[in-house]
Amino acid sequence: MNKTAWIIIALLATIVGVYPFLYFVTDMSQGLLSSKSEAILDNVPWRIGFYTHIICGGVGLLIGWTQFSTKLKRKYLLVHRTIGKNLYDHMSHGRK
Repeated sequence: MNKTAWIIIALLATIVGVYPFLYFVTDMSQGLLSSKSEAILDNVPWRIGFYTHIICGGVGLLIGWTQFSTKLKRKYLLVHRTIGKNLYDHMSHGRK
């Protein structure tokens, strides 16, 4: 893949990966949360699950794209393997 494509992929993954963290620094009640009832929004287990889901998804997007870089894999093999194992474990956890 050429350098321009990698820059686009990295930029888009980073933008989408940072988005969930906006729920902690801004009032995001006008977005997805506006479609939820008060009963759901007041439900603590639902909120824990929601925020866990968006944080893990954001982190996965922030670091996941690096797994496809041959250059990064060669240079940082141990980091590549550790990230890959953790991403796989977390993504497959819900399918068991």
